[in-house]
Amino acid sequence: MNYEEYQNVLALHRVPVTKLHSSFDEQSFSFETTDDLEKMPNQMIGQNRAEQAMEFGLSVEQSGYNLFVVGPAGTGKMTYTLDSITKLAKQQKVPDDWCYVYNFENPDMPMVIPFPAGTGQQFQREMEILLIDIERELKSAFNSEIFEKNKRNIIEEIRTKMGKLWEKIDEFALQNQVKIERTPQGLNTIPLYLGRPITMQEYESLSDSNKEMLKERERLVEEKIQETVYQIRKLDEQLRKTMNKFMRETAAYAIEGLFQPLREKYQHHKKVLRYFDSYFYDVVEHYSFFLDDGEDDQNIIHALVGTSTEKKLNRYTVNLFVNNRNIKGAPVIYETHPTYHNLFGKVEYQGALGNWITDFTFIKPGVLHLANGGYLILQATELLQEPNAWTRLKRTLQTNSIQIENPYEDRAAIPTSGLRPESIPLNLKVIIIGPYYLYDLLSASMKISISFSK
Repeated sequence: MNYEEYQNVLALHRVPVTKLHSSFDEQSFSFETTDDLEKMPNQMIGQNRAEQAMEFGLSVEQSGYNLFVVGPAGTGKMTYTLDSITKLAKQQKVPDDWCYVYNFENPDMPMVIPFPAGTGQQFQREMEILLIDIERELKSAFNSEIFEKNKRNIIEEIRTKMGKLWEKIDEFALQNQVKIERTPQGLNTIPLYLGRPITMQEYESLSDSNKEMLKERERLVEEKIQETVYQIRKLDEQLRKTMNKFMRETAAYAIEGLFQPLREKYQHHKKVLRYFDSYFYDVVEHYSFFLDDGEDDQNIIHALVGTSTEKKLNRYTVNLFVNNRNIKGAPVIYETHPTYHNLFGKVEYQGALGNWITDFTFIKPGVLHLANGGYLILQATELLQEPNAWTRLKRTLQTNSIQIENPYEDRAAIPTSGLRPESIPLNLKVIIIGPYYLYDLLSASMKISISFSK
């Protein structure tokens, strides 16, 4: 074939430019632009039964009904599951906030308090303001002229009684020809002779009967001294108790008005009211925390072991454990790294002089807490690779409560001051995605399954 013949063959088989693209009638599309595609339902082609099962499983609100989505990779299980749950969650109620607070009756078991969504942060701020106001009012009350005057009156009253006791013992001693001498080491009794302390020579010159009489008088005075010292100690104890009562009454009177508006605001929240009562009595009992001169804050030892003023006042703060203020609808969380602590939360520790210490402000949430009231999506393969995670998850779903525990605490090389935070009620639907063989292994503990065929 020559060149000319070759060109004629090409011309016969050449495709026109008009046939190099496809054209469709725009009326056949139900959307204006591709941006509208996101608003269209995400459907699984040829998986009507799976879609119905998913819809039914998500609609069951009874406790214990969770989902296991099973099928081969690449069938769109994850995309469809997340899309379906997200759309459903937007129509549901936002779950409560949760706050951990100090348990004044049992410090090792921090107390948890629920609040309507978005108000937990408000409660935290109110407690911050309350603490500032308490410190201000107590310092003002204990630095007032009235307080100093009443304090002096109490001390002077007791000292007057003590002075009268000493006067009586001095009179008794003089009546018995004995002088009482007060020294840094204690009280000494000295016999008198002609109105003055007797010398050794004068004492030796006395008859045996007179010597015995002096000893008897000295013995009577010493007995009277012991009785007086006992009475003075009782007065000293009375002064301590009276002063402590006076200080506590001053503290209670100074801060009582600060709690009244809060009690009225939370009058229908019994757990908050109990917390306010415990808070109030603890401040009254430990008023000295607020009167610290600041020396502890300058001492590095106090700071390390947690006895500084800031550490002491830390018990009156609030740990905003779960904050759903910015959430719309029920939470939906897809956890890609389901370790034990990522799932169930943990109590963090701080090193101090060779030990690990902690308090309720170190309690951190897991995704079970954050997803509580909504939905949690997990990959079965990732979940089963984490030690203790699957066993603990089953127990948590069975008990419908989340308890923060440290599974490795007993194995720690250094002893820790562990906490046992109060458990939180669980209202959660767990969706696990995995292959067929894992479904077969776990199906005994699953209530609902969804199967995506090839």
